Amino acid sequence: MSPRPGGIQVLPPPTFEEATGPDALETFGAQLDDLHSAVGASVVARRSYLDSWVRTYGEYEPWIIALCRGRELQGAFPLARRRRGGWTKVVSIGHGVSGHTWIPALSKSAAEALGAETAARLQAMSGRWKLSVRHLHPDDPAAQTLHARLPTSALTPGDGAPLLPFDRGRDLRDYMSHNLRRTLQKRLNRIHRAGLTESVERVDDPIALSLLLPELDALRRRRAQSFGADVNLTGAHSQFRVLALERLAQDGAVEVTTFRLNGELAAYAIGLRDGTCYRMWETRFEPSRSWFGVGLLVQEAVLKHVLADSRFVECDLQRGLDQHKLQLTQTIVAGNHLTAWSSPWFRARDHLARHGRTLAYYKWLGRYAYTRLRRSRTIQLRRR
Repeated sequence: MSPRPGGIQVLPPPTFEEATGPDALETFGAQLDDLHSAVGASVVARRSYLDSWVRTYGEYEPWIIALCRGRELQGAFPLARRRRGGWTKVVSIGHGVSGHTWIPALSKSAAEALGAETAARLQAMSGRWKLSVRHLHPDDPAAQTLHARLPTSALTPGDGAPLLPFDRGRDLRDYMSHNLRRTLQKRLNRIHRAGLTESVERVDDPIALSLLLPELDALRRRRAQSFGADVNLTGAHSQFRVLALERLAQDGAVEVTTFRLNGELAAYAIGLRDGTCYRMWETRFEPSRSWFGVGLLVQEAVLKHVLADSRFVECDLQRGLDQHKLQLTQTIVAGNHLTAWSSPWFRARDHLARHGRTLAYYKWLGRYAYTRLRRSRTIQLRRR
């Protein structure tokens, strides 16, 4: 700010800055941390979590567009891009591993300006491109501006996230139906009749968590294999998971609840302490122990613990409208997906590729539909 005669302070004009490369997040560093704190961004949208994604998804180049006024960061859009097959894919940093995407800005006008500038820079890109940003807040002004400025774009509803607000007291029975309480008791009775002993433990120490991770990974892999899938423990997602948990544990933001039967791991839940919100980040159970309902029992153990902690006023059950979540709450936090393409032609081509169809198939389908329509009209005329 520069003073004017009479003591009036003149604000410098806003400017846009761009940072690319592996250290793009570090370019803004503490300024980005202050911006996230000012807007109350989730822990899964902050620099530590986003940087874990950058370090493990190396095929993407970070691309951050920032709105600055003097030394103050007023808004930032953390993007990443990848060039492959003659076109560029642009996503938000954290794509695929975060259930909440933030485009932080200090005001609505700053968010709209950031959205307009991002749209202009996308349209100035050479070649074909596609933008994909998932799990945005439905009223995000930057996303709405992008949708308005990009002629070939779509803003569509995404997966809802069940949210359990603690507005009926601090007793878990106040949030569970009679049938659900009965189901949980039946599962416990099965455990006891089988001669098994259950135990619940919590781990939040970084060293203890690192020692526990191999056991969690083994269970996670067995669970995936029960669906005919597999878990690549050396892939980008697994590497991200390890790094993110390590950093979150150092910040005191992660907690793992384990449910054991006779000392053997039967289920676990990873939770994130995010201010006044507790977020269920990952829950898995041993397929061979599903008869005992260990997935529901570990969820019950977590919720009892969270309700006993007065810091938390709500629990985010994360994306996905699963039955076991909807048995606890009917409050759903909506989210939007923003998708944009460089041209209508590339949008059509992308649609064909995603659905495994070629242009020849749709030409055949059009001819087939036209033939059926003509045949139908000929039959109607004969009947008359």
